[in-house]
Amino acid sequence: MIDSYINKTRGARPNKKDLNMLLLVAKQKFVTSHQLYIYFQSLDPKQVVNKASFGVKLYRYSKKYRLLDDFEYTKVPAGAKFNYYRISNKGVQCLINEGLLPPNWKPYRDKLNTGLEHFLATQEIVVRALAYQNIIGSEFTSLTATEFPYVDKENNTVNFLMPDWILKKDNLFLNIEFDNNNESLDVLKSKIENYVKLCKQYPEQQHIVFITLLDDSINLARSVEHHATRIGNIKKAVSFTKDIHISNLNVYVFSLRRVHTAIQKVMDGLQPFTNQMKRVETGTAITSLIRDNDNFTYNIEDLDNYLYENHDANHVPDKVVRISNNAGTASHNVFIIVMEEGKVQDIDRLETITSLVNESRFKIRVDKVLLLYPKTEHRLNDIFCGTKYQNVLIGDVEELIEHRDKEPVFYSRITTYVPNMKGVTYEGQPNSYA
Repeated sequence: MIDSYINKTRGARPNKKDLNMLLLVAKQKFVTSHQLYIYFQSLDPKQVVNKASFGVKLYRYSKKYRLLDDFEYTKVPAGAKFNYYRISNKGVQCLINEGLLPPNWKPYRDKLNTGLEHFLATQEIVVRALAYQNIIGSEFTSLTATEFPYVDKENNTVNFLMPDWILKKDNLFLNIEFDNNNESLDVLKSKIENYVKLCKQYPEQQHIVFITLLDDSINLARSVEHHATRIGNIKKAVSFTKDIHISNLNVYVFSLRRVHTAIQKVMDGLQPFTNQMKRVETGTAITSLIRDNDNFTYNIEDLDNYLYENHDANHVPDKVVRISNNAGTASHNVFIIVMEEGKVQDIDRLETITSLVNESRFKIRVDKVLLLYPKTEHRLNDIFCGTKYQNVLIGDVEELIEHRDKEPVFYSRITTYVPNMKGVTYEGQPNSYA
């Protein structure tokens, strides 16, 4: 038992939380001290863990009891240095004796002299997801691409697709593809083409891909400021992938600081949006405007029969309405598209629909396109792909509800990539309070 590995030093006795922490390090290969702190806190969220005392715990497990091998990350200024850990041989034997690892389990022994930043940043995503899972009681399994190889049935080859990490629950796969901001767009597009191929071969599986860019939310030598232009260019390049709208594939592009929230929403079952979720969002927005807001002096009615035969079902709005003033002297036909932050398929829908509108490829005249986000933070942080859209308004349900005592505010983009917008009225005039 573990007593044979640790002296019964007062205040240092291991418990179930300690064993779970050691098991995490064993399975994730390398974990930073801060990532371990986040995970350890999630094991008992009601009990606040003092960071200093947790640091002492790590010191004891590495220096005194030798259950962890510790390394210092020194590629940053002296005040920003930190430790990262892997399980030691002694730690492995301890976990085997406790029945937490199989007897033949072999530890990872590469020191990662190359690719260290890439790996630690990937673990920032995975460990935070596993910590959130502890809080909500979900059951995703953390896997490397070698532990769960993707097999190409067509050529009977394994590992034709190698995500940086996989989180799996039943037939739902969250695939982490980390980008150090130096991978070519062609390479990224080729990866998504392979995901399309995988989804065609395994229609019973649901795959969600998170292309994630390194930013300065983690202190590494290659950390960079948030690159909106690169995110936009990746989304646009990947959106051209053939069959990108296959039903069992969803692709997102995020900076590192934004991806955690998206993964949590997937774990909560709130993303990707279903058609029912989209109906709820559009219905809530319309109710907020015509029933709850006396400053919105318009009527809204549903429209249908706006598509020609053989129109691609992947490039249709989520709702079509006619918005008319109360006097009946002016009306607009409006396409509403419900947007998910970071989602590549939504960018493709937006690009294609606005292009078809400009070409008058619908049965009705389309005067405006409204992009609708559920939350304000999603609207503020989403990155577009460089296109300057005409007659496109942007809004979010959260703000429409919160400010229903004022004239509704919508937004038009004043830059092509970064989330920089100006508040306008429905007519497109500057809003008095935005």
